Amino acid sequence: ATVSNNTWIIDSGATDHMTFDSKNISYFRPSSQKFVSTINGTSIPVIGEGSLSLNTSLNLDSVLVVPSLDYNLLSVSQITITLSCVVIFWPEFCVFKDIQTRQMIGKGVRRGKLHYLDLAPKTLNKLHQALIVDNAEAKKRRYEI
Repeated sequence: ATVSNNTWIIDSGATDHMTFDSKNISYFRPSSQKFVSTINGTSIPVIGEGSLSLNTSLNLDSVLVVPSLDYNLLSVSQITITLSCVVIFWPEFCVFKDIQTRQMIGKGVRRGKLHYLDLAPKTLNKLHQALIVDNAEAKKRRYEI
């Protein structure tokens, strides 16, 4: 499959972030992990790892480079630990929120059965404003009861 190197699937089953394209990797180095297992049990080789900036808020460390993958995978478990954030899933989208500041640092959009990371700043700003309005309305309703 031909996929943009900026297309990332948000994967709750992946233990590590993985990319098929080493071009955007900074500080490329050998990885202690030589193989990853796919969902069907096949082992595929890892050629190294490094850091990757997806946007100004989402910087990933220890991204495995796995050339035989068809997609880039963003590990939910890894990102929640390394960025100290939560990921909240809704039927049509998901958001990444910093635990300390409660600021949204990323968003995913559902296409088919998968959530894809949305890296468009314009979309992030619109969703952020929508969440602020929704939160204010929820507080208002809570006090009206």
